[in-house]
Amino acid sequence: MNLKKLITASLVMFSMSISSYSMLLHPIGYDKVIDKDEGVAYGEFYLKNTSKELGRFKIEIKPTGKENDISKHISVYPNLLAIDGLTEESFKVYVEDDGTIKDGENNFILSIRTVSVPNLEKLDEKTKQTMAFQVAMNVEMFVYKGEYNKPLTVVKSNFIEKDGKKYWDSTIKNETGKGIEIGIGFVDKANTLIDVKTKGRLFDGATTKVYEEIPKGTKDIVFYDYNNYKILGTQKIKVK
Repeated sequence: MNLKKLITASLVMFSMSISSYSMLLHPIGYDKVIDKDEGVAYGEFYLKNTSKELGRFKIEIKPTGKENDISKHISVYPNLLAIDGLTEESFKVYVEDDGTIKDGENNFILSIRTVSVPNLEKLDEKTKQTMAFQVAMNVEMFVYKGEYNKPLTVVKSNFIEKDGKKYWDSTIKNETGKGIEIGIGFVDKANTLIDVKTKGRLFDGATTKVYEEIPKGTKDIVFYDYNNYKILGTQKIKVK
């Protein structure tokens, strides 16, 4: 795994757990592939105010300073959110390619910070202190251009029966050329997705272990791409 990507992911997890004044962002990656016909990509994020007080959050796009930075091609709507305590709101991130974005992995910074609540003088002292404490989150996001059709690599696959239940014990490696926020999906005989278990973001070149109970009625196991809201390719593992 690229060391800088590992550090970035660690910082994301740290930022999401700053005391009671923090914010929770999900998904934690963008990882969209630009549509080759439309020249666009679209993604939706959810931001939770983990404090108990009203919070205002400013969302901005910043450059990474890297060669494949595409921050000027990114827009956010809305870019300001007022979120009640312990609730969440969504915002959308758009990519528009004018033909100058290069094939391969591209990047930008998604920046989120708390901002002061208007009429702060009217609030009680505890709320004033909460709103005066500013928190910032800067997360490197990735956008891809080109063909990305390689399946995930199943390094190990075993089916285990224990106490009347069946489990899938496996090791998965991402060699697709892009990061994926992955889920393990279970499909029945009618080809209906009956359940998905999230496994988090898997960077290109990274490996993850899977040990999941298989729901009754499952015929095949598939991989679900949370970033693009679809089953990943046509890859299926038949339940034995």
